Amino acid sequence: MGLTYSEIRSLSSPYGARWSHAVNFLKPVYAFRSKSGLTAFAVSVKNPDKLLEIIKSYGYSYEEKEGFCWVTKKNSIGCFNDDKMLMCFLVSPSQQTAVCNEMVELMSQGSHDVPALDNARHQSGAFRFSASLAILPKKYARSLPDELSNPDMFLNAGLLAAGQELTLSASLSDTSFSLPLMPIKGDLTSMPSAKPFLWLCGGMNGDMLLRSMRKVSLLRLALMGLNMVMDADMMIKAIDGDVMLVVPKADLRHPDFLFTASLSNTDFLKHADEWKGLASLGVSKRGETDFIIGIGDVVKVFFGVCDGRLYIASSAEMADLAVQKADGDAFREGATGKFLSASIDYNQLMDAFPKLADMLHSYPQIHELTDAIECLSLASTTPQSMELNIETNKPMKEIFLNTWKLVMRRNNNK
Repeated sequence: MGLTYSEIRSLSSPYGARWSHAVNFLKPVYAFRSKSGLTAFAVSVKNPDKLLEIIKSYGYSYEEKEGFCWVTKKNSIGCFNDDKMLMCFLVSPSQQTAVCNEMVELMSQGSHDVPALDNARHQSGAFRFSASLAILPKKYARSLPDELSNPDMFLNAGLLAAGQELTLSASLSDTSFSLPLMPIKGDLTSMPSAKPFLWLCGGMNGDMLLRSMRKVSLLRLALMGLNMVMDADMMIKAIDGDVMLVVPKADLRHPDFLFTASLSNTDFLKHADEWKGLASLGVSKRGETDFIIGIGDVVKVFFGVCDGRLYIASSAEMADLAVQKADGDAFREGATGKFLSASIDYNQLMDAFPKLADMLHSYPQIHELTDAIECLSLASTTPQSMELNIETNKPMKEIFLNTWKLVMRRNNNK
């Protein structure tokens, strides 16, 4: 963020400044979880004597053995030498012997290939993360495609703060898996409405999309239900090119939306006269190529085909927008060539959740950032990557300095 040395020094409390004499914070700090389940972090040591003095002030006991200084306290254990310190947490007394042996191996090993560490080095940002998707709990892994359970598949992420932007990037290391996306052509980027709450555009191939949907159990069940009424599979397979979702307002009580998609063909309409409804799901005609799905007695979904495009809308008014054109803006024009592009109106988001806004304002440590947010956008430049960008009305450096001073002042008052 362009912080100077004097600015960094001004951020430290008198007590926190002690750590800067013991630990070298100019070198990377590593937090990790080993294959055996060991949770730890490692830092570079500047002065071992000062480090021991600080650790003892926290109530740790210590002893020297096997060439390291060992410190313990309840369920945490650490060791350090003149070069580095390794701290482990959530270690019960009965586990300490086994953990100590692993810590000695970790402290003594030289440089070697670690996939997660190598992936993290190639990420941009001050904070970097990499982990195999195989570590996900089973209850979460079940909802993911089978390809993502490969232990060689890594999720990599980085957080970068620079200028007036905060960027969180995430990507999958294995290029054999990709989201069912293709580059945006720009055919739909100028569709209405102006300044919506949510605007999302992507490029999709229907065959790829359908295969991906079938791999998710919830979507697979939904497709089975729709196919009993109409040719949903045939409709999805016909999608080829840009798709767009617009939510004009963040109105939770009366949600509105318009989904449009470019089509390669309209063959699914050949059997439209044969579409029939179920007891709780009925189809009726609104026009030659326009239809209404009635869900129960309350919910209605409007869909049809216009100028070679499929549209699905929450109301007749939103359906009418599918035939209109609107002037594009710089953001939407910039979506062409990306695989996914989206924007969220942050002010509408806060207006829709007043309790959330009140809660954020009650924490001075974070409202400096939340008040400065102007726009949230999401983009994918490859089928394996995603990037969240937060634009602010102040430089991130200024926001960080002000926020940190608020945090330190609050801690000092305590």
